[in-house]
Parts: sequence; C-alpha cells; structure tokens
Amino acid sequence: TLDPASAAPVRALWQRLATAGIRVMADLGVDPHVSLAVWEALDVERAAAAVTALAGETAPVGVTFPEVRAFGNEAVYLWPAPSPRLVELQARVQARLAPLGVGASAHYAAAAWVPHCTLAMDLDLTGAATARALAAAELALPLGGRLERMALVEFRPVRQRLSRPLTGR
Repeated sequence: TLDPASAAPVRALWQRLATAGIRVMADLGVDPHVSLAVWEALDVERAAAAVTALAGETAPVGVTFPEVRAFGNEAVYLWPAPSPRLVELQARVQARLAPLGVGASAHYAAAAWVPHCTLAMDLDLTGAATARALAAAELALPLGGRLERMALVEFRPVRQRLSRPLTGR
C-alpha cells in the first residue's frame, strides 16, 4: 500500500469520482495500492506467514506515477514507472505465494503484469471517459511515493486478512 502522503490524493480522487457516480473504489474499503498477485483461492494461513516474512525482508519501495492509463473502458489507473525494485518485489511475491494458490490470474504473470494503482473500475465508455478526465484535472503528476506495507486481501467483498509494514533493508 502507498504511504499516507501519496495515498491522500488518490483517496481524494476516489471521493471526487464517487460524487460523479463512480463509487467502486470509494466504497470498497481498500487502501491505495499496487497489486502484485491475484489467485482464485489461496491457503490464507500459509500465505499470511509468507507475507509476514516477505514484509520483514523488504524495504519500502519508491514509486513514481507519471501518467494515468486505462485497461480498455473497464478500469482507469495510475501507472507507476516500473523500477527494478518493484519488478523484483512482484517476482518474489509470485514465487513465494504461487505454491499456496490455485487459479493464478494470467494478468499477474511476470510477462503480462502491468503495475497499477486502480483509480476506477467496473466502468463503461462514459464512466471511463469521466474517470480519465477527473484524474487529469485532479492529480498533480508525476506523483511520487513509497509502497510501505504489504497486505493479504480477499476481494469482493474486500476483507483485509493481514497487513505488515515493509521493514527490511
């Protein structure tokens, strides 16, 4: 998840989008984040131990979001310029947790992964255009920040199972 200072403008945009009728991110109850892996099912107890260990081995990761992009008309996101540390972290998470999961999302395989911080999703053509326009008007880019916590989250409905600070060197 993002540090509080860089998360603040994302949260503010989520609220602005909610006012415009695009409520998903404001209503989900998640923190602004960059997703590293997704599975249909995961051994939560073993995954919690793995995430705790990974967080203890990992120092906070600097990120810079230079632009807003979209996955078609379905989602609008902040794109972080991929850094070697971010790419390496995603690979480590995948390697550590893959044996504990079933139904890995192909979108998070190393060759396919697009790092992103979701601004709006479950959109149609009009919603995507609105989300992009509001993001362009509201966000001062590039937005710099740090990934400071690692979390294990069930999705839809959202249920945070574990969150640990990144404390490694």
